[in-house]
Amino acid sequence: MNITLDSKVTAKLSVQADGEEFTVGDPVSGTFIRVPYEAVHIIHMLDGVKTLNEISEQLRNEQMDADVLDFVETLHELELIYSIDGKVFLIPPDEKPVSKSLSAAASVIFHPISQVCYVLFFLLSIGMIAGIPELRPVYKDFWAAEATGLSLLLLFFISWPLTILHELGHYLAALRLGIPVKFNLSLRFYWLVVEADMTGLWSVSKQKRYLPYAAGMAVDSFLLFLSLAGQMAAAGFALKLLKMITLLLVMRFAWQLLIFLRTDIYFLIMNKLNMPSLHGYAKEIMTGYMRKKDRGESLKEELSVKEMSYVKSFASCYLIGGIIAAGLLFLYSLPGLYVLLKQTMVQLSVYSLNSWLFWDGIITLAILSVNAVIWSIGAASKYKGSKTGTLPISSNEAT
Repeated sequence: MNITLDSKVTAKLSVQADGEEFTVGDPVSGTFIRVPYEAVHIIHMLDGVKTLNEISEQLRNEQMDADVLDFVETLHELELIYSIDGKVFLIPPDEKPVSKSLSAAASVIFHPISQVCYVLFFLLSIGMIAGIPELRPVYKDFWAAEATGLSLLLLFFISWPLTILHELGHYLAALRLGIPVKFNLSLRFYWLVVEADMTGLWSVSKQKRYLPYAAGMAVDSFLLFLSLAGQMAAAGFALKLLKMITLLLVMRFAWQLLIFLRTDIYFLIMNKLNMPSLHGYAKEIMTGYMRKKDRGESLKEELSVKEMSYVKSFASCYLIGGIIAAGLLFLYSLPGLYVLLKQTMVQLSVYSLNSWLFWDGIITLAILSVNAVIWSIGAASKYKGSKTGTLPISSNEAT
């Protein structure tokens, strides 16, 4: 539909101040852009009553220089215009009412008092691990059973529920703010992750975004405290299970420190620095250095000196993290997978159907196959996202 200066346009967008600029967009579609004050002023005047010519005249009277028609056409291309001359373009999808029990649970789980408790749980867990040697996780805690296949089976059926609980934390924290959350599998380098797409958080204030980003780690803190406390009273197989859970949760927290993979901590930092494109800018600088051109010079016109320093620091983290990730892949992950597959093939070829070692090999092969299928789904999702150029503002967690 052609837009002219005689058009009467309506925009129903969320507007949030973020530093010297404003984030405006549609929480339903998840499309958000950064604009200056003049653009926000125009959006507030897009009420479907005034024509664009009248809005332009008002801006001239206020001594503001802005091309209203061009700006509105840009919003329309981004599908951020509600209606033009009475014709509606943005029709919100039919949404099922939120369960009252889920809303009540979210209010309790992330009550201000509960938030303080999560911090205490995390600090107590650190104190317990530091002060009680028996509680410190070690690599052998992965193997809760003597048989490799059974250990992998336990690992599979424990790690996924832990991941679901982590993502449930993000979901419930966003639910408190009325923000929709979408989940999908993806990859960070070669690691499989579950993404919680919470792009709608850009429709709320900066301060309110912190909790949904940190909610998964809050849940992990509670679970870690329970697993450590449980070890003090457990014995036998139950103790081995709790040790496995503890190791998985500690590794999950360690994963969060790999901010170059856009973990939950990355989004907390991004929100604090008020730089939603921090990751993209860092990749642009690194690409420029690898191609021996530009090297971030074009960004100097777009970013302040302070913002440029943030981007360069993150680019350094990205480079170092990438080297570490490659080292882990070629020195540990692939060799470990090779040894495991070799051992499994020996079990299947040497032992008969009457041997438990044969069936242990079957279980191992089955778990590896299932993980390979899930990893492939994540890889396909990653490829689809990169091909379409989508990059959700989200929180991510490894499985």
